[in-house]
Amino acid sequence: MKINYSVNENDVIIALRSYPFDESEPYIEANSVDDVTLGVDKVINGKLIKDLRKVADMRQSNLLRARIFELKRSLADTDYLAIKFAEGELTADEFAATKAQRQA
Repeated sequence: MKINYSVNENDVIIALRSYPFDESEPYIEANSVDDVTLGVDKVINGKLIKDLRKVADMRQSNLLRARIFELKRSLADTDYLAIKFAEGELTADEFAATKAQRQA
């Protein structure tokens, strides 16, 4: 598949376009647009260059972000119970399971 691209001053791909394809614009060949990682992969002498270390780092970073999101959501989902406990509307026994979940 032929894919038009734009790069920054460091030859890092910052934009892709596969449709409409323009033969007069710079392009690379790849199996799919999904094979190209924006902000990581480069084009040097018309060839796609993948930096697998950066791709692995990005994947790890995405996993960490997803975990942080899950933890924040879990806290947000139980904030109202923490407020009720702080205001005395829940006993320590009633709040114990929620407290353990929030501390995990």
